[in-house]
Amino acid sequence: MTRCGRRHGGHTAAQGRVPVWARGTDTGGSPSGRRGASPRPTSGWPADIARAAPAPVHRGDLLADLPALAATAPRDATLVVFHSAVLAYVSAEVRAAFAELVGGLPGHWISNEAAGVLPGVITDVPPPDGAAPFLLALDGRPLAWTAPHGQALRWL
Repeated sequence: MTRCGRRHGGHTAAQGRVPVWARGTDTGGSPSGRRGASPRPTSGWPADIARAAPAPVHRGDLLADLPALAATAPRDATLVVFHSAVLAYVSAEVRAAFAELVGGLPGHWISNEAAGVLPGVITDVPPPDGAAPFLLALDGRPLAWTAPHGQALRWL
């Protein structure tokens, strides 16, 4: 995490060490365990932090295993479920079930998916321009258009 001066909706980016706990789930398990796969890109400062303290990634199903994984979060921490470019690879039924599941968990839900992929996210926002076809949302509320790999962000 880096300090930044960006503000959105009256909130300033968190200062200090964030996150205090991180876990992931993937149908294939940890990306670092796959032959030829790199768990993180080799450039860019956010990746440096992620490489220094990689989050454990457990083999699992995003619907079946997420509640148990979320339950292992420290009780004094705010649970944040984050995903980017995940839901386009599952059926519309799984997307809807995931949205309902995450909506019922304590904490917050940050999604970064292609426009129209996520059910329930309000899409009556100005269309994206250029290289920002993903919609970043907090708890189902659109915040910004983003580029798939974080190279662009346009606040709504």
